[in-house]
Amino acid sequence: MDDDRAHDVERPVNGVSRGQNQLHVVPEDWQAAASVVLPLMERLDDASHTTQMVVVTSDVDAAAGIGSKLGPRVTASRPLRLVAATHGRRALRVLRRAPAHVLIATPEVLAELMQSAAVKLDHVKVAVLAWLDELDVNGTQSLEAVMTEVPKDAARIVLASASEGGVEQLVERYARRARRMQGATSESEPVSISYLAVGDTARPMALRRVLDALDPESAFVVASTAESRREVEEQLRSLGYASEGSDVRVGGSPGVGAHAVVLYQ
Repeated sequence: MDDDRAHDVERPVNGVSRGQNQLHVVPEDWQAAASVVLPLMERLDDASHTTQMVVVTSDVDAAAGIGSKLGPRVTASRPLRLVAATHGRRALRVLRRAPAHVLIATPEVLAELMQSAAVKLDHVKVAVLAWLDELDVNGTQSLEAVMTEVPKDAARIVLASASEGGVEQLVERYARRARRMQGATSESEPVSISYLAVGDTARPMALRRVLDALDPESAFVVASTAESRREVEEQLRSLGYASEGSDVRVGGSPGVGAHAVVLYQ
């Protein structure tokens, strides 16, 4: 029996059969990643001090974010060690003390750790590729180096926000014949969230820049203190939003219907 047919008929273990590949189309969200990854950890052996799962992320913020969502839920139930490797040199010191059962990192950081012999992937049972369809050249080369070391019978799980474009090439190269999994549905539309870091004195001017950039049909500015509300009112008045019925208003809690919500603090 050839390898592909053997993979198809092998008995499932905890929802993922040995060597089975999956494509999960989910929003690019750390909690969504944790929800997919957490059940896969049932396959890991906490008595074995080896790296058995790698979660490869598009950037270090995603690595840290996914780690923060997974960490408390994992360690509360099992003695598994999870490390979000957001910087190669720092992660190297951490991993030299003890290997991680679950390692979360970008392709570049993983490749760096492998070159230093701090990480070996020969015991990996599950490799998760989290939103990697738009890597640059360095990231693509590093991912190739990482996936070359992942055992052929490891399950490959791809997380993507869509199933078209670069995702098709990613699945074809690293998770062939991946089964598309039905993601959780929601009755609400996706929400775009952005942030702008500014000092206290620059906050009123930053609000003006945000409104200019977004130009929303309506907006609600959430201000939690009397002082910040006065600042916002002054800025909105200068922009022509002077009345209670204006399209852009300020208050402590947004109502329904605003096209944009700005959290002033």
